[in-house]
Amino acid sequence: MMNKSVKNRRVDRISMLLQEYNIEKIIHIKGQQNCLENYLSRNPIHSEPEEIFEEDYGISTLLKGEPPVLGSVSVDTHPVIGAVVTRSMKKQYFQRTTELDKSSSSIEKEIDSSSLEQLKESSSQSQVNLDTCNQFDIKQIKSEQAKDFIIQKKVKEAQQNPTRGSFVLHDGLLHKLMPMNSRSITKLKLIYIPSSMVNSLLKAYHSDQLGRHFGIRRTYYKLKNKYWWPTMKQSIAQFIKSCLPCQQYNVSRLKKPGLLCPIETPAGPFQLLGIDYCGLFKRTPRENQYVLCITDYFTR
Repeated sequence: MMNKSVKNRRVDRISMLLQEYNIEKIIHIKGQQNCLENYLSRNPIHSEPEEIFEEDYGISTLLKGEPPVLGSVSVDTHPVIGAVVTRSMKKQYFQRTTELDKSSSSIEKEIDSSSLEQLKESSSQSQVNLDTCNQFDIKQIKSEQAKDFIIQKKVKEAQQNPTRGSFVLHDGLLHKLMPMNSRSITKLKLIYIPSSMVNSLLKAYHSDQLGRHFGIRRTYYKLKNKYWWPTMKQSIAQFIKSCLPCQQYNVSRLKKPGLLCPIETPAGPFQLLGIDYCGLFKRTPRENQYVLCITDYFTR
């Protein structure tokens, strides 16, 4: 590296640094025989300075004897790098955690069955309360569809012409047939939500704890593959705009509109002019397509 000319700035910097030292010989040690790779990251344990090359670390196999230089690590100097977690330490930590888990499971078994049943009942009730917020009963939708005059009219049309139209009866519920996208032939069956249940459905999917108060687009994407009703996007947008927590805590990412800067009236004509252009118009015989509008702010 010192003799050859390499056009590389990194190699030039390294060669300049190495010129400060008198290097007689460079010895390569294989990875299988090298045991000093993590030595600098260990905490010093012995009170006396220990010699690095006191034990056989694979260097003697190459040199067939003791190395020419001895190095030592002093205890007084504080280690810069922290101790490394080895594989054996990981195994010990894993064994301790498994033992703790076993002991905790044995302690739980010793608890009275009555207290465990009470805890299970309370947890099951809380889970039911959480789950019922986002789930709608099919019987409730059936009863509400039976009360809706518009839905009953669509039901009669679907019964008269089941193959035609975009509405289908399935399990006593009226469904809307909607294509998955503009190019697909297959259609999805979406439950027709009556107008009396739209507000409760939006509360479950937006205002509930699991709804997370998403925006208009994300709320629409959550609902569009399951339910349908007329003016669906408009009702979702109106509901979210009227949501009080969303209006209080949602931060606007747009810049605030600037204040108006009124223009002072000039003292005389031709002191302040306003120029604007209008177009693109039909080309005239003189190849003109724009009209230049010049206004005097004094005379108008």
